[in-house]
Amino acid sequence: MPAVVAMARSAIEFGLGAGEAVAASDREQATKLMERTRAASYNLASFTRPGWDEPGIEIGIGDLAQGQDAAKVALRLTEAFDMGALRLSRCHWMLGAQTEVLLARGYSAIVRLRLSSADQDAANHFEAVKIDLVQEEYGEFFIDQLDTTRRVFLR
Repeated sequence: MPAVVAMARSAIEFGLGAGEAVAASDREQATKLMERTRAASYNLASFTRPGWDEPGIEIGIGDLAQGQDAAKVALRLTEAFDMGALRLSRCHWMLGAQTEVLLARGYSAIVRLRLSSADQDAANHFEAVKIDLVQEEYGEFFIDQLDTTRRVFLR
């Protein structure tokens, strides 16, 4: 997975830079570059979303963060270059799916803490999820949900 993430990030960074470089002089070429960059971003978000259950594929926390960032890029490009309602809805779905993964990680840490309140790794994991959520739309709302759930189950 690290090689896939690195290659996709390189393609995304190249596409963004190349598209920006030609945007003023050739809007059509910039749009084509951004469409391909959106595709690379969406695919990276898809590849890093747990749930495919592919044998031998391990998606680490760093991969999840890269996928979430890629989902945001795909959505931003889809909106900026008016790439159509279907692509827009899929990008919203992918970003939502990435956020759900963060919430699931938070709830998983709460379960681990319920089993052992001394599990420092789980406590650290819980705090890391909250840090990641701060950057999300409605992030504070989700953090409040997690904090309330933790209070209720760890009394």
